[in-house]
Amino acid sequence: MFFNCFIGQFFSGMDIDGDVDGILAQELSRMGTNDREIIIKQFQQLIGGNLEQCPETCTFFLEMNNWNLQEAVGSYYDYGANGMTGCPPQYTTHLPSMLFIKDITIGEGESVPPSTRFTKTWRVKNTGAECWPSGCFISFMEGAQLSDVSRLWVASLKPDEEGDISVEMISPADKGIYQSRWQLNTMAGIPFGESIWCIVTVDDMGILDITQKLASAPLDDFSSTSGTCLNSFSPAFIDNKNFELRKDKSQEIEHTDDNNMDNIAFDPPESPNGSSSLYNAVISRLPQVFWESFN
Repeated sequence: MFFNCFIGQFFSGMDIDGDVDGILAQELSRMGTNDREIIIKQFQQLIGGNLEQCPETCTFFLEMNNWNLQEAVGSYYDYGANGMTGCPPQYTTHLPSMLFIKDITIGEGESVPPSTRFTKTWRVKNTGAECWPSGCFISFMEGAQLSDVSRLWVASLKPDEEGDISVEMISPADKGIYQSRWQLNTMAGIPFGESIWCIVTVDDMGILDITQKLASAPLDDFSSTSGTCLNSFSPAFIDNKNFELRKDKSQEIEHTDDNNMDNIAFDPPESPNGSSSLYNAVISRLPQVFWESFN
């Protein structure tokens, strides 16, 4: 009886609906976030009950209201509070499963200069029993917007299949450490799987972009028309130099007296370290091997 009287006195003269709405609005204003996983948990906390066991139902009302938490709560009480004990029909199927394997970015861990383009690559795996549905995409969720685009389509993976996802990014103009969170989504925009983080350090002395350019540069860029090769370690460059060497030496031999052939000797180059017996042995045989190649 005392409790009922206290409640009556507390609410006497109050606009109960208005006050409750105000309190709810204050709670919702403190929950502002762009993380959909957090929004779903906040929706569950506000609603309570059986929905804690069915996040797909929370996602249904949030999707219906463009992920506006306050409007989603209102829609739930308007349409779904009475008689809804399970998930909506369109969410009866399970969401795709995804596991983040590792970051395979070339030059991972290196800093990048300001305002410089680079590529992040992540390896993921379908850990579910079904193929990913068509239309899945990776989407920027929160943090620093390091990419010109906020979403990219990804290929459908079979069960236990792994795949790589690459996103072209550009570093901010100011030095510092930046974080960007990405996540896979279904065609309907429902996130699934683990979050994927991009953490990059921006520094004037960064070399990430140079590392990636060197890794993608061709090693055998040889042109037969020009007779030059940009990579001095490629087989084409070595074969070309050997051909020029044989040509020069053959011309020299043609002008040498036949009786003095035994006196021909080529000066071997110096050993790279001055102490390699194997190197000296190979070099010492070059005149004999070279001469036999012309017989």
